[in-house]
Amino acid sequence: MENSPKPIYLIDDFEFVPARFLLIDHRPEKGGQERKLEPKQSKILELFAQHQGEIVSREVLEREVWAGTIVSEQAVNNKISELRKLFGDNYKAPKYLKTHPQLGYELIAPISLLNEVKPEPAEPDQYSLAPVSTEHLPIKSSYHAAFFYLICIAMVVGGGFYLYKVLENTHQHEKKAVSLSPVTVEKGQEFSLNVRRDGQLTYSYRPLGAENWRIKIKSADGMKERYITDENEDSNSPVWLGNTDVIFYIKNIGNSCSIWRADDVWQKNVHKRLAGCGNLASITPLSVGDKQEWLYFSRFNGQSKFELARLNIETLNAETLVAPPSASFGDYSSTISPDGKKLAFLRASSYSQVDIMVLELATGAIKHILTVTHNIYRTSWDNSSETLYYIDQDNRLVAQNTEDGEITLLASLQQKSLAPYLDYDGVPYIVEGDFHVADIWEGDVSTEQYQEIVASSYQDYGVEVSGETTLFTSNRSGLPQIWLKSKGAPTQLTSFKRYSAIKDKHLNTDLNVLFFIQDNELYRLGIDSQKLVKLTPAGWRVESLVSDCKTGESLFTAKSNGIWSLYRFDNAAQRPIKVLSDIYQISADCDFNKYYGQQFTGLGLVEISLYDQTTYKLSFAELAKITSIEWQVNNNRLYILDKNKLVSFDLLTNKLVLSHDFSDEFVVHTFDVDAGRQYFTAKRQTEMEIKKIIFN
Repeated sequence: MENSPKPIYLIDDFEFVPARFLLIDHRPEKGGQERKLEPKQSKILELFAQHQGEIVSREVLEREVWAGTIVSEQAVNNKISELRKLFGDNYKAPKYLKTHPQLGYELIAPISLLNEVKPEPAEPDQYSLAPVSTEHLPIKSSYHAAFFYLICIAMVVGGGFYLYKVLENTHQHEKKAVSLSPVTVEKGQEFSLNVRRDGQLTYSYRPLGAENWRIKIKSADGMKERYITDENEDSNSPVWLGNTDVIFYIKNIGNSCSIWRADDVWQKNVHKRLAGCGNLASITPLSVGDKQEWLYFSRFNGQSKFELARLNIETLNAETLVAPPSASFGDYSSTISPDGKKLAFLRASSYSQVDIMVLELATGAIKHILTVTHNIYRTSWDNSSETLYYIDQDNRLVAQNTEDGEITLLASLQQKSLAPYLDYDGVPYIVEGDFHVADIWEGDVSTEQYQEIVASSYQDYGVEVSGETTLFTSNRSGLPQIWLKSKGAPTQLTSFKRYSAIKDKHLNTDLNVLFFIQDNELYRLGIDSQKLVKLTPAGWRVESLVSDCKTGESLFTAKSNGIWSLYRFDNAAQRPIKVLSDIYQISADCDFNKYYGQQFTGLGLVEISLYDQTTYKLSFAELAKITSIEWQVNNNRLYILDKNKLVSFDLLTNKLVLSHDFSDEFVVHTFDVDAGRQYFTAKRQTEMEIKKIIFN
């Protein structure tokens, strides 16, 4: 409630009365039409009016309008779009609100202050809301609102409970404590929880070191439990059919995925195959609609993309819901809302960037909610069917309203956490732990002689070797940072203040400048000065990076305006120069001054001539069988990591010269080759526990 008068503004032909949340259209054809503004619309417009002719940054809008609530960029975009609609403005040729890329917004219309002030302190009871934008383009989320933080206050050793300070309602600044209570007690890995209305549980489980997941059920009181699938089968993603003793689940046989039904699971436990879900093993969740008519899932289609589909439970007819766009790698991990009207899902826009999307089943409209650069695995709806729960990049449980984009912090989780799930009563659960911990190994796999060279109890990965210098990424100091290992102990090169996704990296020849990809953007860091400079324009998505064998300049691949291309960063001009189109990844074989790329179209491999900007496609029979994106070229040998097997081809003879399967030792994630030696990130399984979150 306002107790002091507010000014009234005349913005071109519009009269703006902030105290009444009112915008009056005095254009001749409108004749003084009044529009009630929603409070945030009014506050934003008031800020613009107070700073007419000045650029108002997004940070100022977030601070002044959202008052410390974490807010996505999409939420700000929506409000600006709504105001433009009220003014009948065109963002391409604006008369009122002008966008200044990377800077903010400016009110450019003529404005004057009216003398007559008629304050009305009462806040209106109802607002006329403009439609929320259903913009399809993914927009990167921002987490600038750092007014509040969550502090871990205690860990109670007995009973397995952990206590945290949280902000359950960032609007009211109300702090509450939460407890994490173990749901299961097995030693191993637990995942894919689903809770029946009467409290009975089903989830996936596997012992440490085992390859296959099994499905387990457990009574609400915990006194009765059993496996419903065999240890020789890989089964996961179970979901109950309402309150019945029927469970749907996914079974993987090799690279074949299928959906199965288990009836009378506590007694006869009869299983039946229902449908296929592609030729790729999957752990994506299943969900059943509110009327128990449809089973929602994702399948790997013939175009090598995941697509959303649903299966009629009675007729067993399957239908595709969304055809993923050509510029993405597919849609997966779908979850139906409790009211059965919306389907939340994940869309892989690149191999390191994922968009959270919502599909309106009645209209087919798709709305972008958020872009993330970490493994999110799944989201979960609350009972209102308006809010999604997920784990953010800072390992916090958050809830995001899908209508206005506002994000509420619920809990800061001390241990790595995955895949939140809400039961019918709205109680949240999480998986505490991770699938693997990663270490770095070096050796000659042809002789099976290799050794661990970088190891900790944290994640050490993304190794890149050149001579005596080894760069890698590790979260051993808390957040993912870039480290250098030479002759002595590893040295931390970066001091990032937030979680980020770090990919390719290289040092200059003097070893004093670091180039790297962070959150799909290219950066340069002075090692001594710690001066950080972003090298790519806003909106670009950088995927891979190497150093030019002769000049040392950065060669990188990026998507701009929907097209993947190869670029060179010109150090003299301080800008990227386009070299070739349709190049998604790049590798440099500096021993022979050669470059190789992977095309986005069909993921085919090509040799690249930087001199005349042409490509030559690598095509031989054995290569046609490979679909992996993990590959390197060194000393005229093409190395490919495919399905945990490292193979190598001599590019002079097109003959297979190496094939080594790591399956009996560990899971290999990424690798590098230098001087004929292989360096790779090896993963080993760690404990994963399902825990209930209790808000005290």
